Amino acid sequence: MKPSLPASADMSNQTLRLSDGRTLGFGEFGDPEGVPLMLFHGCPGSRFHGLTAHRAAEQAGVRLIAPERPGYGLSAPKAPRRLSEWPRDVVELGDHLQLEHFHVLGASGGGPHALACAAQIRARLLSATVVASAGPMQANEATQGMAWALRSFWRSRPSVRRRIVRTLGAVASWLPDRWIVPVPDHQASDLLSAPELQAAFALDIREAMRDGGRALAAEADMLANPWDIDLSEIHMSVRLWHGARDENCPVAMAEHLIAQIPRTDATIFPDEGHMCAFPRLGTLFAAYASTGARADGLSA
Repeated sequence: MKPSLPASADMSNQTLRLSDGRTLGFGEFGDPEGVPLMLFHGCPGSRFHGLTAHRAAEQAGVRLIAPERPGYGLSAPKAPRRLSEWPRDVVELGDHLQLEHFHVLGASGGGPHALACAAQIRARLLSATVVASAGPMQANEATQGMAWALRSFWRSRPSVRRRIVRTLGAVASWLPDRWIVPVPDHQASDLLSAPELQAAFALDIREAMRDGGRALAAEADMLANPWDIDLSEIHMSVRLWHGARDENCPVAMAEHLIAQIPRTDATIFPDEGHMCAFPRLGTLFAAYASTGARADGLSA
């Protein structure tokens, strides 16, 4: 099954030439006249991650803007990757779209990128939210509770990780949808049994891996090393949602972020996993419509 695209398919396939000459790919979903929210995809991921939340955002009056990080989808690669450089791309995209203010939301591997924006973008950033976010791999017990295959991947040498990713990239184009989006917990299996959501995630991952996995390998190397951002410099309250049974990004990662970020509005869902946000996307997005253009953070 093919996922339903926004009314204008062109909105989901856009590019911007950045000041350093690179191309940045992005898509727009949800309500085109709504509150602007930059949605940062997972690792791996693409602009089509916005499809997974398109209907909920449209109903809530939220304009989802989904940029692709270097090497993914339509975005040109950049080497070496540094987490601290992502906010510059985000600000340039905001300029291009003529956004005076905007919110950011990072899911999974997009979480660290939302935190980088919270640490570096001041007047224009209204709020930062992280959902099922990855945390620093060097944090105490960061991988405790992680699925065995993922823990082995993150603990591997960079050369081994690259070989694994190249293999995934080679098979991503022909794997069935139900195999290309494996998430280890039962909640995810139930949610992904919905054909349209499964198809949206499959399109997201296939687009992310169109370069044979090189972007994923570069990002994995970056996230496996110490982050070059200071979480203590985050100037706003960060809304954090996390499932206590998350086997992709264990709850120990969320606990570390809560301890390091000066102010968080944290909700830990005790019986849920990596997809804890999906049963309550309406609640997630409703907060943006209620805050409008006020830079006062969001409530859970």
